[in-house]
Amino acid sequence: MNIKKLTLFLLWCFFALCSITAAEIKYYSDSQNGYSGYAVADYVGTTKTVNPSVYLNLWENDLYQRGYIKSGYCNKLSNQESFLLWKALGEYDYRGNEVYAVRIIQGNSMLIFTVAIKKRGSCTTYGGSYLYYQTWY
Repeated sequence: MNIKKLTLFLLWCFFALCSITAAEIKYYSDSQNGYSGYAVADYVGTTKTVNPSVYLNLWENDLYQRGYIKSGYCNKLSNQESFLLWKALGEYDYRGNEVYAVRIIQGNSMLIFTVAIKKRGSCTTYGGSYLYYQTWY
């Protein structure tokens, strides 16, 4: 029984990771505060079906296999990153206990993290890794 559950979970993660790579990245700006950038959020599941920390580790491993390298951790979002997070989440009618995977793109690097929406519309972020795409010249 446990092997079936593990297999189903791994298949679900595979399809969820595939859907993240197909998401549409959008440009957001706030000229009043000087914030701008590219971001995207993808619905991953609910907190009952997805552990945000485990999902983030699987996502990082997938991106590593695609040529991305971790360059650091994000312990606190900057004002601009927070602006981009909420703009990307604003594309959804999010509800409490939902989990989203968020990417903020900056040139050939990006910040990735998972977000769990709380019941009152605030959120908890999990992890936060800066990655860059290694290019060989």
